[in-house]
Amino acid sequence: MGWTRPVAWTGAVLTVGGSALFAAALLPGVASGATGTERTYAALARAMDVIGAPLDGSHPVIHDFPIWLAETQRIPALALPDETPTDVLDLATDPRFRAEWLILGKPEHGAWPAVLDDPTDPAAGCFREVRLPVPDDVADARAIVGIRVWRIGCDTVAGAGTGDPAGRPSP
Repeated sequence: MGWTRPVAWTGAVLTVGGSALFAAALLPGVASGATGTERTYAALARAMDVIGAPLDGSHPVIHDFPIWLAETQRIPALALPDETPTDVLDLATDPRFRAEWLILGKPEHGAWPAVLDDPTDPAAGCFREVRLPVPDDVADARAIVGIRVWRIGCDTVAGAGTGDPAGRPSP
């Protein structure tokens, strides 16, 4: 009992053939998605520049997709935590970061942006929505539909800019 013909080569042929089949079927979709993501963030960068907030890396940006923003624009980005406005303001005003902008790439990120309507959180007023201009290029306009941007900052909330929501001065 035993094999009369060696068939070890079939495993390698099937592996290479299967890999080629999956690559041909899946890679065009992945490449298309990457191209769309690149276009979205390039259009976002141009729109931010128009409103006077260039994505130049001088300060990190808080975003719900920080890896995409950081990699496409080569700037520092912080992940938007699913926390209260006070906590996000504390993150933004931390002396290590000093983030000035919050960007949402999808309509909802956990409790955001609905949490900004909470009248019991005094820091909610520190997030002022800024409308992005509609680009002239139709593809660019389509790419940034639904992206929302807030300027972060206020002087009237206890703790704003101190890194301490209770208003205690920084050491």
